[in-house]
Amino acid sequence: MKNALTYFLPCIFLLCSCTVDDVSYNEKTEESNSVLVIDQLFKTFENKTNKAHNKQSLQDLINQIEAEALQDETFFNLVDENYSTPLAADIEAILTDADAVLTNLSISTTVKNYVRSILNTDTQTALNTLSQTIQNDVLLTSVEKAMLLDIIDLQKQNVLGNGIGDDWDKKGIIAYLQGAAQTKANAVLNTVIIQVLAGN
Repeated sequence: MKNALTYFLPCIFLLCSCTVDDVSYNEKTEESNSVLVIDQLFKTFENKTNKAHNKQSLQDLINQIEAEALQDETFFNLVDENYSTPLAADIEAILTDADAVLTNLSISTTVKNYVRSILNTDTQTALNTLSQTIQNDVLLTSVEKAMLLDIIDLQKQNVLGNGIGDDWDKKGIIAYLQGAAQTKANAVLNTVIIQVLAGN
């Protein structure tokens, strides 16, 4: 019996560690698809509603978009204890002066400079080069890198002509940043809200 335990215990630990590695890998893969979640939520919201939301207050519209988003499993899995419903005042600030919102965000100057570079980059090749630079920048945290790479993915869509218009594209990226200061779910939802407003 003792010999059997000596043999089986390491096997069980090995199997458990493989399972944990697989789970964390899948979570990382899922998290890197922010743009896909944003697109999916935007299409869902546009398909389920008509333009009657033009008559709503901004906060009512935000609440409606949030209610739809929370029914989406992929978005729901991003929600954690730090998530909160976006406020109309924060979205309104982006609509009024996105540059001021970027300037006032509590992120490092290095990150802000990268964001400005991303916003001013208009080719896939240049964005790929910028992506490599960000990945190799030892001064950035892994969280900052992930956030910047998500923003590059959003800008790639814009460059390909899949965006919502230059000024709105910029507002969407800054909305993503504003939300990312809180949670990934807030970043995604903020961007969807800007896209819906752009479509009005």
